[in-house]
Amino acid sequence: MSVLGALLCCALAQQPAAQTTPQEAEETVQYSRSVYHTVERGDTLWDLSQKFYDDPSMWPGLWSQNPEIANPHWIYPGEVITLYSARGFLAAEEAIGPVETAAGPTPLVPLPPKAFSYPQIRQVGFIRKQVAQSVGVIVASDAKSVLISQGNAVYIRPQAGVSFSPGDRLTIFRTEGKVKDPYDSERRNLGIQHRILGELVLTEVFPEVLKGVVEESYRGIQLGDKLMPYRDVPPSPVTMVPGVTGVRGNIVSSENGNQVMGDGEIIFLDRGKQDGLAPGQVYIAYISRQPVDDTPIPPEDAAQVLVLLTEDETSSAIITRSLDVLGPGLKIWAQDMP
Repeated sequence: MSVLGALLCCALAQQPAAQTTPQEAEETVQYSRSVYHTVERGDTLWDLSQKFYDDPSMWPGLWSQNPEIANPHWIYPGEVITLYSARGFLAAEEAIGPVETAAGPTPLVPLPPKAFSYPQIRQVGFIRKQVAQSVGVIVASDAKSVLISQGNAVYIRPQAGVSFSPGDRLTIFRTEGKVKDPYDSERRNLGIQHRILGELVLTEVFPEVLKGVVEESYRGIQLGDKLMPYRDVPPSPVTMVPGVTGVRGNIVSSENGNQVMGDGEIIFLDRGKQDGLAPGQVYIAYISRQPVDDTPIPPEDAAQVLVLLTEDETSSAIITRSLDVLGPGLKIWAQDMP
């Protein structure tokens, strides 16, 4: 099944957010978006990772998204595999699409200032010029499989000169290599992608090794993954505000490397703090089409994106509303809110 074919199996549901006050329930909806693939004869997780993510080495992450698969080397025709899943919370008004008129849909415009809550923000990765400070490396675990997950005990080789105590929380991460700007003629280096894998708490501190327990597992954790000081990113709501006037940028990629994107997708932008970007800012992503017979074609609004985290030259953002299935090559710009 092709990526486009898989999207036809995409389920997009909205329901009142759980564990909220009655007032919050009126103002917030929970979105859930998943993409599935039905296993065919000859499929392997390695091949499916190559087919859908363009990287066969991502098979551990695919396995971690499908805990019902006992052995990653054995999948069977007819099984349904989750390729992508995203959940989050949006302000209720954000669930409203473009208004249909006799002349067709109106352009997508940002909504007036509204609170936006994304409880999974600690799972959001980032692109940074230098690798984040590592305070240790996972060297062993009690997991009975290749992947380490919630509840597993792990042993850590600590970074020299860093002090630890039982009860310390640490964030587990992995670097995915350098990210080049695909829209820059010189292919400038935007930085190194950091993928957030989970969180652990230290239980014992020995002279040359630490022991901890994985309390949160967002993606498949493996031996060799690194630890950073705990990322205390509060999931509290941010107020949606207009983006910086005059800013033009690009969507570099989705966090998971997907070639198709939609609502709830985490994406990376090639603009950051030095350009004035800050969490809560809203930008419009648009498609700029090639002229036909020298006749310029106006750009088309494609999606609304909200900045979640910022680095000096890049940002991590979420697509809060898309008009269609999106692909790479979208540009962003700021548009005044009504």
